[in-house]
Amino acid sequence: MTIPVTNINDLKELQNKKMPKQDLDISFNDDAADYQNKLNSFIKECGCNTGTYFLVFSVVLSIALFFFISFILWEKIVLCIVFCFIMAIVGKLIGLYIARVKFFSKLKKFINELEKDTL
Repeated sequence: MTIPVTNINDLKELQNKKMPKQDLDISFNDDAADYQNKLNSFIKECGCNTGTYFLVFSVVLSIALFFFISFILWEKIVLCIVFCFIMAIVGKLIGLYIARVKFFSKLKKFINELEKDTL
């Protein structure tokens, strides 16, 4: 299912709403394919890549710090697992936020280009 976008006003309405959950179908402009693909890729972004980077970083950091923390063994293990879990969630949330910022930035750029072309 897609959200039909038939004119520039539909795009402007998207600016004032939350990020859509469905792909956009921009049918009123023949040159919109690149923008449509990019906007739809931001909509589909789930934050998993950034979450993975944060998780890998936290695992490496946990392994390095494992030898320098002066807790009992099981406390070290629990601390490292909790740290990795929190970092993965933080990374995912940051990835979602970045996708949202990029979506609205690209949408604004597209609207500005369309308005220039109509003048």
